[in-house]
Amino acid sequence: MLDRLLELGEHRIDGISGTSAGAVNAVAAAAGLMEAGRDGARDKLESVWRAINASQGSYSPLPKPLGGNGGAPPMPNPTPAHVFMSAVSKVFSPYEFNPLDIDPLRVILEDHIDFDGLRRHAPLKLFVNATEAKTGRGRIFTGDEITIDAVLASACLPAYRHAVRIGGRYYWDGGYSANPPVVPLIEHCEAADTMIVRLTPENAADFPTAARDIQGNVNRIMFSQPLRKEVELIETVRRMANGHSVQIDPLARRMLGHRFHMLDGARYTSELARDSHLHPHWDVLAYLNAAGRTATTNWLRRHKKSLGHKSTVDLAKKFL
Repeated sequence: MLDRLLELGEHRIDGISGTSAGAVNAVAAAAGLMEAGRDGARDKLESVWRAINASQGSYSPLPKPLGGNGGAPPMPNPTPAHVFMSAVSKVFSPYEFNPLDIDPLRVILEDHIDFDGLRRHAPLKLFVNATEAKTGRGRIFTGDEITIDAVLASACLPAYRHAVRIGGRYYWDGGYSANPPVVPLIEHCEAADTMIVRLTPENAADFPTAARDIQGNVNRIMFSQPLRKEVELIETVRRMANGHSVQIDPLARRMLGHRFHMLDGARYTSELARDSHLHPHWDVLAYLNAAGRTATTNWLRRHKKSLGHKSTVDLAKKFL
């Protein structure tokens, strides 16, 4: 979606709120915009994901750009290293099988993202969410708090990576507490339109009975709940106002007039192999990029005139 919007150049992006891989996309797009405008943002997004793909060793980047065509690609046969890691992570913690905390993502972010520059000259507002490991509370990093550690914390799956320490507290993946944070966009951005990109399927394809399917469905439910809670808050504020002119705080007032839109990518992610998120094969990344570009083009064809005027999704019907 970002790639297509940046390519068209018809809409100014006021802020991006991201969790986990969304946090990586947020800082990559912002860093590219800061350095070389919209084309720079597109180049930065691709270069970061090529580096993530290349870091897997066995999955070297294919000589083709993002934007492949066709249906969901089959996952390649797992390498011995991936089989080993999958088995080890079920028995040992990352503190045991990776005591030195070797993290390729840190190296990639250091090589590609100018975090010092972003803190001084960010071209848009950034909101990156992580979950405090001890309490389960979410923390949204923004402004001067946007550091490499904040992004690593947001993308920290606890079964595979060490918790990230920031200011004396330890953090895990932000998907457990806000996936992604929506309210900060309403509160702190000037734009009155927010596009929600949903990647988690609303329902399981079938009732799960196998152990792996049950765990997968538990994860789906767990990562879907934070967004439902935010939508519930927004809809509660709107319901309490009920069209009356009442004395409310500024955030509640912005919630009343805010316009929402949604790009639903769940139809595409649901076609992928269950463990595809752990193996960033280039065919999978190219498929998702192409699907996002197509979905964005189709959405704009139907709803472009609604931007700035009215919502195109009923949050209550979609999430509650």
